Amino acid sequence: DNNEKIYFKSNEISLKNISLLIRKNIGNLEEPIVILRADTSVKHGVIINLLDELRKIENLKIGISTEKK
Repeated sequence: DNNEKIYFKSNEISLKNISLLIRKNIGNLEEPIVILRADTSVKHGVIINLLDELRKIENLKIGISTEKK
């Protein structure tokens, strides 16, 4: 959000716990995917840190959602 808080399924989570939480929630999905939606005011570095954590999860596809103006 615009306060640089991270949410998963509407629950606030910390960056350090995101990999574990995602792994628990994808279980044995054949093609696990996470869609990243970020407020436009979030600093670029925060997004990069989040992407770095998500990339640690094997076979996870990462999508980025955007909104048309």
